[in-house]
Amino acid sequence: MALIHQIEESDQLRHVLDPVRGHVISREKVIKQGSAASISHEGEEYHILPDGSFDVSDEAAEFLCKHPGWYAGANPYAEPLKTAAA
Repeated sequence: MALIHQIEESDQLRHVLDPVRGHVISREKVIKQGSAASISHEGEEYHILPDGSFDVSDEAAEFLCKHPGWYAGANPYAEPLKTAAA
């Protein structure tokens, strides 16, 4: 079994105050956790883990990592789980 994760990349325009040029529009790349909650590959269903990654078979990991947005390993962009204060 292998861990994989999905991320989404998008461009965002932001108004920035540059000390030399004044107000400028800056294009920035925004990277966030993907929106998939479950995936299916060759009849097998895989659900997202609490850290935002998927524990899939090695064959599924090899297949999915060939597609844009899918990467091997744990999800570095996962938001920390919120726990109730005791």
